[in-house]
Amino acid sequence: MKNQWLKTGLAIALALSLAAGGSALPGSISSIIPSESTEAAAAASKLFAGGKGTKKSPYQIKTAKQLENIGKNKTTLKAHYILMKNINLKNKTFKNIGSVTTDQ
Repeated sequence: MKNQWLKTGLAIALALSLAAGGSALPGSISSIIPSESTEAAAAASKLFAGGKGTKKSPYQIKTAKQLENIGKNKTTLKAHYILMKNINLKNKTFKNIGSVTTDQ
């Protein structure tokens, strides 16, 4: 019976904490379950030689493939980059990065 009261008390305390805007776990649930943007950023970081795509830590580009990866998704189109070495694009077919729309 004592155990049941303890479980009930903890459940009520948890419910009140959550209702007041608290968190059920240390930190926040977003630190446990990654958001779509976090997942996209993690996937994007694998497309380049390094960096995080930020102004302070731009994605590093060393190959033609990494240069093409800029246009891979919305996350990479909005990121910052640094070219780490010259890339020879001679005799390479290169896809456009992004797209251009015009209002007529």
